[in-house]
Amino acid sequence: MRQATEDEIRAFTFVPWQIDRIQRKRTIGSKLPPRTLCVTRGTAFGNPFKVEDQHAPTKHAQRNLAVLKFVDWIKAPEQAELMQKFLRRCRDEHIEHIACFCDTTGYTWCHGAIWIEIWNAHGIDWMVFPLSQERRLEIARSLADHRSVS
Repeated sequence: MRQATEDEIRAFTFVPWQIDRIQRKRTIGSKLPPRTLCVTRGTAFGNPFKVEDQHAPTKHAQRNLAVLKFVDWIKAPEQAELMQKFLRRCRDEHIEHIACFCDTTGYTWCHGAIWIEIWNAHGIDWMVFPLSQERRLEIARSLADHRSVS
């Protein structure tokens, strides 16, 4: 029986890790845990839409509007490079936490949560990034051929 190649192992045995959201503290001396990606305003991954600039009757509605605008903005074709940069960074640095200033106990929907959804939706494809779709299909066919012969 033949041994699986490194490509086959990477293509078919990967289990993606989960990223969670943590609250970044504003207190002096507070530090972020290792493998944390900060997505606050001022970073490449910050929400360009400020809550206080949204015209809505309540703070909660303003927050929702800012997040909805972020969702529309990040899905635009012009932001594909930023999304790739995010996915690459999460993969390469094995990011485990997304940090933002939003409260994590009560209000849970913020642009940081959207970044996590993006990772959950696309992260597995990026984990096997060195393998093209054609190469993955080629490996799958060779495994199927090998199983039918055995």
